[in-house]
Amino acid sequence: MPGVVTNYTVAQKSTAFSDDVKQQALNMYLEGAGFRAIGRILQVSHVSVYRWIKAMGQQAAALESHTAIDVVEMDELHTFIGHKKLLLGLDRCRSL
Repeated sequence: MPGVVTNYTVAQKSTAFSDDVKQQALNMYLEGAGFRAIGRILQVSHVSVYRWIKAMGQQAAALESHTAIDVVEMDELHTFIGHKKLLLGLDRCRSL
């Protein structure tokens, strides 16, 4: 459209969060916290947290190595004790 002027700035928006906050969100996610819990604690939208984690995951995928692996060392701990009893007898609703 003629006559329309668009201005861009390199300054960070006042609503943007620092890389430290995003790193903190990632650390909390890796420790098992959910998106909504992270958002509540950091006082940001859970949607923002989701987008940050997704973007960081895509960056990590780009670092993936495509070379063959000769030796793999694995360690596993598996524990099973009986079965989980659900409240209100809901475990009876499962099909056998």
